[in-house]
Order: sequence, then C-alpha cells, then structure tokens
Amino acid sequence: MSISSGLKTILPGPGDEHRTGKTDLRLTLSGAAAFAAGYIMLPAIAALLLPPGSMIRVMMAAVGPLLSLIMMFILVKRYCGSFRKCMLELGFRRFPEKMLYCGLPVTGLIMLAGGALTLVWGYIGAKLNIDLGTPPTVEAAMSENIWDVAALLITALLAAPLFEEIFFRRMLYGTLLRFVPVRSAVLLASLAFSVMHMSLLQLPGLLLVGWIWQIFYIRSRTLWSSVILHFCNNLIAAAMLLLMRFSEYTNI
Repeated sequence: MSISSGLKTILPGPGDEHRTGKTDLRLTLSGAAAFAAGYIMLPAIAALLLPPGSMIRVMMAAVGPLLSLIMMFILVKRYCGSFRKCMLELGFRRFPEKMLYCGLPVTGLIMLAGGALTLVWGYIGAKLNIDLGTPPTVEAAMSENIWDVAALLITALLAAPLFEEIFFRRMLYGTLLRFVPVRSAVLLASLAFSVMHMSLLQLPGLLLVGWIWQIFYIRSRTLWSSVILHFCNNLIAAAMLLLMRFSEYTNI
C-alpha cells in the first residue's frame, strides 16, 4: 500500500460528512449553553463567592462538567422527544465491542504520539525562552489540597469523556460541516477542544489527540468509539498523575 492510499483510509475526505451527519443548530446551541453553565459560570461564581482552597469552591468547579452533561441531556431530550432518539441524535449508535479490549492499547499509542509532540513543543519553547506554563491538570494533581485531586478525578473520569465528546466531536463538528469542508471541520473542532484545556504546553499534543479521536468517530460512525478512547486516556493520565503525586510526597 502506498503512503497516499494509506492516508486516504485515515483522513476524512469530501463526502465523509454522511458518516456522522450535520448537527441541528438548536442542538449545538443547547450544548453551548450547557458548556457555558457548567464549565464557565459555575466555577466563576465559586471563585467570586468562596475563598481559595475551600472544599465547596473546589467541588463546585468539579461538579460543573457534570452539571453541563445533565443539562445538555435534558435540553436535547426535550428537542428529540425520547431518550432513544436523544442518544441517536448525539451520535451514540451501535456499541463497538472491540473497543473494550483494544481501547487501552490504542490509547497508549495515541498518548505516546501526543506526548512526543508535547516534548518537542516544550523543547522549542525552552530554546526560545518562552514559558509555556504548567498544565492545570498537573497543578491540581500536585496540589496540597486533597479536594483539588478529588475534583480532578471526578471531572476526568465521569463528566469529561461524555460531555466533551458530545460537544466537540458531535455537536461542534456537525455544525462546522454546514459551513466548511469536512477536513476543515475536523481541524477546527480539534483546535477548539485543545484550546478549551487552557494549556499552552499541551496545545499541539491535545490538537493531535482530538484530531485522532474525531477520525475514530467518523470512521466508526458511533460516538462510543471516541468516548471510550477519551475515558481510557483520562484513566491512564490520572494514574500517572497520582503516581507522580505519590512519588513526590514519599520522595521515591
């Protein structure tokens, strides 16, 4: 197989939008409203009203994504009329059983690629004397406040794999298909996903990971594929961050 033909089997091309379909703008607006409520407004209110480091403030920020997920399902269900139609509209079609046993190995390879890109990006930043900062997830994992760690785990393992995949991989991507070609939609949705994590250091790596997850969604025609990959990614990352924390506090 030539390189060009191999790329054609991976990259989405003209006509591939039929694999996942364009999204109704009203659904995307529902997702955007849920994102704003849980990811932006609730943490902002907690930051304004509660002292730094307090348990309630941290947990309000942690339940924000869960609130976004619940709010989005309520809004979409009202539009679709039934839970089954809601799940189909959001891209949850047939369940890919193979992903249950190949999700972790595939995720490991994807994380290696993203991590390598992050290392190169960090090296370039260091050579240019640019401070790319510490990722918020690392700061939370290494925090002396145990509630920061709890909030990180709640968000990473419960809400993020579902809500972020629905919003970025399905809703935003499907909306972008109305205005730009499929490859541009994949790139823009992946870029939005990477920017949302607010980490300059991880920006290129997250862009690559989001792009790959989008391809899995498009090719499999079910959002379950990218949700499983996202969960496996966060599970591995959380385990690594907790190991870093344990090593730091035990001087291993």
